[in-house]
Amino acid sequence: MEDDAPVIYGLEFQIRVNSGMRVSISQGVLQTWTMIC
Repeated sequence: MEDDAPVIYGLEFQIRVNSGMRVSISQGVLQTWTMIC
């Protein structure tokens, strides 16, 4: 159990980072879209 903890935390952190990048990218697209329009 204790040996698997770091791997699980690493996966969770990676998922959070990926979702955060997607959110920032979508926000950037929205900002540029509003600037174009």
